[in-house]
Parts: sequence; structure tokens; C-alpha cells
Amino acid sequence: MHSIGIDLAWGERAQTGVAVLDASGRLVLASGFGGDEDILTVLRPYAEGPCVVAFDAPLVVTNATGSRPAERELNRDFARFDAGAHPSNLAKPEFASGTRAARLASAVLVPPATAKDEPTRPPFKARNWPRTDVVPSRVEALV
Repeated sequence: MHSIGIDLAWGERAQTGVAVLDASGRLVLASGFGGDEDILTVLRPYAEGPCVVAFDAPLVVTNATGSRPAERELNRDFARFDAGAHPSNLAKPEFASGTRAARLASAVLVPPATAKDEPTRPPFKARNWPRTDVVPSRVEALV
């Protein structure tokens, strides 16, 4: 089983950090990538079997404006340390049609051929997979 960590950039022009650990915890990949297709090409072989994928980016955004409750709580506790989360909401263009992290998760965990061949398979957001957001690294350093 592989553990995959993705520090997702806010756009496809900036570098996204990707790290992969094998079942023994050995680092097998640590690099930066630009566009989503590059990220997917590299990750698919590691996600073919059982895996854990963690995104340092919003996966689920349903609020029309403002911050999500978890972002508000995090900011309340850590703003005094100049650490916190950017607000994620549907009014922002980058979240208006879903999140980049959810699109990548769907593509990594459901290879394109499978998704095309099984049109009845539910999309990522409808599956019963556990979802969580990764605590920002500046906050982790304080904890």
C-alpha cells in the first residue's frame, strides 16, 4: 500500500509538491509538478492498489461565501501566530465548479478508462470515502 501526499498549488502554473511512501514507509517519490496531467501521470501507478491519498487543499466546499467552519476554528486558534487557512467558498472562481483536489482525487482513484467504461459509477463526491483536509504546515510546526 502506498501513502501519497499532495501539497496542491492554488493554480496549475505553480508547483505542486508530491510525496509517495511505500508500505514500509520508504520515500519513493518527492518532487514538484506543474499541471494536473503531470501529477496524474506520476501518481496513477502508485494508486493502482490500496492507497491513502492526502491533499493539502480543500476537497469539499459547499458554503456560498465566507469560510468553512473548520477554517474559522483553525483561524480563531492560530491567527495570533500568523498561521491559518485561506477562506474557501463557492463565490471564488477556483471553487465555483468543484475543487481541484476532488477532481484530481477522482482521476487518481478512478483511472480514465474505467470511468469511461463504467458510466454508472458515482462521482467522487457521491462515494462514501472518508474526506479530510490537511492542517497547514505552519500550524503543524506550532503544534
